[in-house]
Amino acid sequence: MSTTVTTSKRYSLNGRDLLRGALVAAISAVISQALVMLNEGEFVFKWKVLVASGLSAGLGYLAKNYFSPATIEVTPVDEKTVQDVKDGDKEVTIKPT
Repeated sequence: MSTTVTTSKRYSLNGRDLLRGALVAAISAVISQALVMLNEGEFVFKWKVLVASGLSAGLGYLAKNYFSPATIEVTPVDEKTVQDVKDGDKEVTIKPT
């Protein structure tokens, strides 16, 4: 059984994009804060660094998705299906949503 995932269209964002953007923001904020603390040798949270790095990474991710064209990901596809399409035994059709 294959799973089909369609990303958002160009110049739009969907809920999945927003959720992943928030995840990228949180992870990058934590990593950058940890690097700052290790570099300075003191373990003090600097909220401005935390917020700035999180916002810049999250907004960067959302901007990338906003300007990227839509893609369709089908996973997993077994080797037999691919070979059947190559041999002409099966047909691939694309239906717009």
